[in-house]
Amino acid sequence: MNAKPTGDGRIRAAVLPVLLLLVAAGALSAGCTDAGAQSPPATVYLTEDYPPFNYDENGTARGITVDLLLAAAEITGDSIDADTIRFVPWSEGYRQAVSGQNTILFSTVRLAEREDEFLWAGPIASEAKVLFACHTSGVTVRSPADLSRYRIGVVTDDAAVGELAALGIDSGTLITADPATLAGMLQAGEIDLWCYGRRAGEHVTSVVCGNSDAFVPVYTLTEYDLYYAFSTDTPPSTVEAFQEAIDIVKTEEDAAGVTRYDRILADYLPAAQLSSLRYITEEFPPLNYHEDGSAQGIAVDILEELFHRYDAGISVGVCEFLPWEQGYRAALTGPRTVLFSTARVPSRDGLFHWAGPYAEGSLVLFAPAEKHYALTSPDDLAALHIGVIANTSSIPRLRAIGVPEESIVTGENAEVLVQMLEAGTIDAWSTGDLSGRYLLRQYAAHPDAYIPVYTLGTNEYYFAFSPDTPEALVATFQQGIEEIKNEPGKNGTPLYQEILYRHAGAGYLSGNVTKDAVIAVVDRCAEGIAADAPGTTAAINAGEPPFVESNDTGLYPFVYDVNTTIVADGGNPLLVGTNLSGKADAAGYAFRDAIVSGALANGTGWVEYVWTHPEHASLYHKATYYRCATGSDGITYIVCAGMYSQKPDV
Repeated sequence: MNAKPTGDGRIRAAVLPVLLLLVAAGALSAGCTDAGAQSPPATVYLTEDYPPFNYDENGTARGITVDLLLAAAEITGDSIDADTIRFVPWSEGYRQAVSGQNTILFSTVRLAEREDEFLWAGPIASEAKVLFACHTSGVTVRSPADLSRYRIGVVTDDAAVGELAALGIDSGTLITADPATLAGMLQAGEIDLWCYGRRAGEHVTSVVCGNSDAFVPVYTLTEYDLYYAFSTDTPPSTVEAFQEAIDIVKTEEDAAGVTRYDRILADYLPAAQLSSLRYITEEFPPLNYHEDGSAQGIAVDILEELFHRYDAGISVGVCEFLPWEQGYRAALTGPRTVLFSTARVPSRDGLFHWAGPYAEGSLVLFAPAEKHYALTSPDDLAALHIGVIANTSSIPRLRAIGVPEESIVTGENAEVLVQMLEAGTIDAWSTGDLSGRYLLRQYAAHPDAYIPVYTLGTNEYYFAFSPDTPEALVATFQQGIEEIKNEPGKNGTPLYQEILYRHAGAGYLSGNVTKDAVIAVVDRCAEGIAADAPGTTAAINAGEPPFVESNDTGLYPFVYDVNTTIVADGGNPLLVGTNLSGKADAAGYAFRDAIVSGALANGTGWVEYVWTHPEHASLYHKATYYRCATGSDGITYIVCAGMYSQKPDV
């Protein structure tokens, strides 16, 4: 939708009062004022550190509210120096704005009791006031009645003081301080809950704790909109003009169909912009495919989880299934397009932004089984006509190993290439191993007549973003993928592993790790725990030698207590503190209980289950050795390490 042009008469008619508001004294030319008229006082801009809305970055004001303020001022024909914005504690800024002159306070919640204290322009953006608890505290709030049991920290003069009072919380029991102090108190256990904005709280948590996931929201107090609050001496026409300028920033679209406001949000709240992207995919099972009229696959399930985590307000029903060539060209040019699943190969690296990897698979040549091609080197491929879909990773792979251009035959899609393979027009078809088997079952008259005869290599698969996609938005995708991979799900196993197992099962991984090497790691850690339990578990969680070896990330120790709670994990420290009793792997096997019971009964032993490798985007069979050990603190620990299993001989 196109908004009114910036030359709208009402905006231009109001430029003068806006300039009087937004420019420091004496900034107007002499022609704009009566001779001898006294210059208006300089506008005072007051704000606080409340990221991502407004915050100080190396002495410069940044954030959604700041950028929107500057953009609106440009529309009115003015400019504002961000260096003139003053950062003060919220209570000080609020009191000064209520009694001050020519003052703008932001970002301010517009409450009924504040309505007559200011003139208002906005809204700027939405936020939720939540109660944070430590991730490992076990604090739960199911209803307002539960709040009275806990010590609650609130920012001085914050609107939450009144909101909590309305729920029956005595304001005299609240602990008030600045946000960083309250975050530190929560981390230290000096308060049980910290009431603050959800997005702003995550930023403060990251700074104070070094980890934005240290605290978790356990209750939403209220949802609200943020505004610019003008001191009441401001001419109403000035505020009206500023409001119209904000509306233009929000609604006027550029050539790509994106508003400036959307781009501001994408810079600071990329998750809120997921619904503005175009999602393109193809038939490439088990990563992405159509079945029973809906999108399915590993990538689709990951995308659905990302939408859910970030409250995107959309589902995977928005995904478009297009021929690969068409989707590839759309992603190259945009606007704001995501193409998946895309193999990240060197020839494409600079063409897109990337998030992943979330899967990997072998790239193979399928050929008629009865021909039994004896293909032992790239030279053997030159005599074949090899079918590929245009712009797929097969083409640079084939070129790189010296396959001549005339041997490469392009087809529009898998169905066409399978028909060519059956007709003998091509000798082999290059595609993913798992996807090829699936597509042969769909399109070949005799799918079992074709087998993989040569492996070109392994691809890692990503979401590929068109170059115009904000990097902050891509970073949000990447962060979400990492969380899905590593955070324990409701069954104690990361959701990612359940997704992989559901669509592809578990494979085998060849390696050089031996049983002796695994036992040596466990013994070393057990001896360390016996000598210094706190120091050793801390070193394991930090990934430090000699307990965690850097030369093989797949060989790492992890430690349980007798209650099956993770005490240390050199592969995924996010699991530390999680009780996994009764929790199963992606295949449904409660292997942790087997480890703990086996160690307590027998001292040592081996257990087999399925798990991911830190450096591979796939699920594998794994064998883990365990040993019971008594720590220097007198506590019993179960120390473990594992090796990924090779495919058994058939």
